[in-house]
Amino acid sequence: MRVNAKMRDRLAQTAFAPEKPLSPRLADLCSAALVLLDGAVFLPKRPMPDVPLSLDKTGLEAWVNKVQIGDLSDRGPEDWLMEGVQFCTFVGLRLEALGRPYRLILSRDPDSGDVSVRFFIVRPGEPWGSKNPDDYILEEVIQWGE
Repeated sequence: MRVNAKMRDRLAQTAFAPEKPLSPRLADLCSAALVLLDGAVFLPKRPMPDVPLSLDKTGLEAWVNKVQIGDLSDRGPEDWLMEGVQFCTFVGLRLEALGRPYRLILSRDPDSGDVSVRFFIVRPGEPWGSKNPDDYILEEVIQWGE
């Protein structure tokens, strides 16, 4: 796990309550099996664009596998970061089980409190975003995987 400086500051101020279960819609999404399609990996029940998978699987995964935590949470913004970390923990275990290099990114907008999560398989020749969370200067970021 890699954390940028803004997120380190945020985590130092955040009280986590791991005994609180995930909101039901988040729990359903991260407990369902990942969908494997022509070498790409997707969360289930996500809208798929009508584009060929041969174009850029990594970019497509990063786009389709983006989850706005607040959209699926039954809680207020003060709990979205905690729920995002829990969600990433569960999804990360599923990605680890695939045995392929991946990157899982949680980002928090410090102004609005919005938390988003996205993931993709890391592939040669298909870079997406920075491997260094400190390159994200406007957001609070945690990364798992490669």
